[in-house]
Amino acid sequence: MPACLVVGEATWFGLLVNASYNTSHGPRVDLPFLAFAVPATAAVAAIALAGRRGWRWWQRSLVIAALAALGAVVTAGVIGGLTVAGSEWRTATHPWTSPGHRAAVVAGAAWLVAIMTWARGTWLGAHRPSFVHAARSAGISAIAFIGIFAGRAGAREVAFRATTGDAGVLLFVFFPLTGAALLLIRQREIEREALLHPTSGPGLSWLGVLAVPMVAIAAVSLAVAATVGPAARGAARAALAVLRAIGWVLAALGRLLSTGPNVRPVTSPVPPPIPVRPGPPVGSGAHPVTVPGPVWWAICAVGLALAAWFAVRYVRILWPSRWRQPPAPDADEERTSVFTWAHLFAQLRRALRALLARLRPRRRRRTPDGVGMSTPSAGPSGTAIATDIRAAYRRVLVAASRAGSPRSPAETVTEFEGRLAGVLPEDGPDALHVLTDLYEHARYGDVALSELASQRGRSAADAVVSGLSPDA
Repeated sequence: MPACLVVGEATWFGLLVNASYNTSHGPRVDLPFLAFAVPATAAVAAIALAGRRGWRWWQRSLVIAALAALGAVVTAGVIGGLTVAGSEWRTATHPWTSPGHRAAVVAGAAWLVAIMTWARGTWLGAHRPSFVHAARSAGISAIAFIGIFAGRAGAREVAFRATTGDAGVLLFVFFPLTGAALLLIRQREIEREALLHPTSGPGLSWLGVLAVPMVAIAAVSLAVAATVGPAARGAARAALAVLRAIGWVLAALGRLLSTGPNVRPVTSPVPPPIPVRPGPPVGSGAHPVTVPGPVWWAICAVGLALAAWFAVRYVRILWPSRWRQPPAPDADEERTSVFTWAHLFAQLRRALRALLARLRPRRRRRTPDGVGMSTPSAGPSGTAIATDIRAAYRRVLVAASRAGSPRSPAETVTEFEGRLAGVLPEDGPDALHVLTDLYEHARYGDVALSELASQRGRSAADAVVSGLSPDA
């Protein structure tokens, strides 16, 4: 996964470095794509293998630092030898002694590539990238490719187009590798969340499922570019020709209307030419290395994206404590207000459902204990029956309070039933259970009770009250 990610990053980084060094004013430096991809992949592999050993943290840190330094030295020497034959040892060990401007530029470019590739590879090999990290990397890479293609569209950037001629091929290298890295990293994170440990790795079937959509997208993109590209260029040329013809006609009409058919145009005398003094001869000194405008735009876009990410991620940590927001209250603290919009909308939905339920005719149903129920359309009689049962339950509460077993404000009817049943004689607990069940239906239920239920409630209340009386 880190190797796929770092090779995808090497595509646009190599294009920008090539465009920066190989301009029309400076010496040419041979920086192929493999000079970026191979060292970065080697760094990831070497550091990852060193990190898997059972060493202590300081031993692992020393080994990683030694591998990174040695890899950067070898990479710089090889890259320097690609351009200047026989300069491998000098570029790798003491590049500051390189003779001549060309050798110095080549040594600087070689060490820049070596440091950047091994630093990035060491980071990804030592710290397994997360999905958020990989997504940010893919976003920066996309911004860089957009800047590169925008720079290639300019007519004056001949040198930039020449140094970035492989941008289309490298884009199709970047797309599948970065997409594979994103999907693999996300798969591992989901496995850790669901299975608490990652599996051994993706199999051939998973890789096939990943490869087929990417190949299809790449094929469709190539087909569209091959067919639409020439047609778009032809249409642009035709539109430009039409605009030029229209401009020529308008200019001719303007000259005709301003001068007339029989009027000679007034001509002004041509001033004598100004003699030009020859300047000093141009020396053959070293030309400074210049960076094309599109490269600067791409670098600025990447820098702005990194600055925005850094500000959002780390600036609040540097603020004084008095500027920070207070921490969120603990879950067990009481809120100053119990109002929430979600609760309000839930109440409105519940009231609307209850209104619609009352408007619909419903069949007669029975409770689990066999007590008959009637529909809410029973009218005032149903309301009166519910009031009778609640009054009977209040008689029980008064009798329990006089008997020394009052109901606590924080006690539910079920908890009160379980506690009061222990002080009732013989059939008292059964009567209290019947009364509690009827009270819950009358007080909290969405049905109206029948006359039989009202009689049973009064009888159960009488039995409980008699069991709580001092004479029982």
